[in-house]
Amino acid sequence: MGTCNFSFENICVAVGVGEEWEDYHYDDLKESVVDDLGEAFKKVWGTRATDADGSDYDRNYSGSRIAEVDINHPRDFRVYRRITIWLRSGYYEGACLDYEIEEVDDCSDLRGTKTLDKHVDKCEKIVSSVLKRHGDELQVSARFSNGETWYNKVK
Repeated sequence: MGTCNFSFENICVAVGVGEEWEDYHYDDLKESVVDDLGEAFKKVWGTRATDADGSDYDRNYSGSRIAEVDINHPRDFRVYRRITIWLRSGYYEGACLDYEIEEVDDCSDLRGTKTLDKHVDKCEKIVSSVLKRHGDELQVSARFSNGETWYNKVK
């Protein structure tokens, strides 16, 4: 019985595959991702990128929150959406950078939420491009009934 190596929601950027990981690898990667996100979002209105800590405590694919991007509503500055960047351990080896988008505050009572949703999509693309700089983006090319999974690099 096999299982897939990576668990991800939106993107799988593999890091540390085929090498031994030490604590300093994690610290360097986290610092680099947070710095790149901060630089990428410096001129994007209504956003703020910060480092984050915490874990999801998943037994098989444990993950650490390494950064968050808050997207504020321009009319009342409530946090509308939050993009959380995760570093999840691979089941067998390596790790995977991924992100999740969560609704923090319901802003449906305010005007301009459709425009804001387009802005969230733009921010999602920025996060995706930043993460791709730190590893190899993979996609599932085959998944078998026994759980074995094959991955291809995205070109």
